Amino acid sequence: MSSDPITEPDLQELASVASAYQSALDQTKLHLSQLGYSATTRVKTTGTLVEKLQRESTRLSQIQDLAGARIVVVNRAEQDDAV
Repeated sequence: MSSDPITEPDLQELASVASAYQSALDQTKLHLSQLGYSATTRVKTTGTLVEKLQRESTRLSQIQDLAGARIVVVNRAEQDDAV
């Protein structure tokens, strides 16, 4: 675990990153809606990001699950169509 304290500028930077991802997800959700899909989206919270960065002693640029979008389909054929 990292012993470096999280500074206010660090927290502001994390919030900025989360905001950028949320903006992209909002656009993705709208586009999926226009295609007929009901999507759910999420961005990791600043607190969750800080915990993960400290727990894994990793850099923000190495985290691959900052945000995600999900659609649910009924069967494999709909999955193939969605892809």
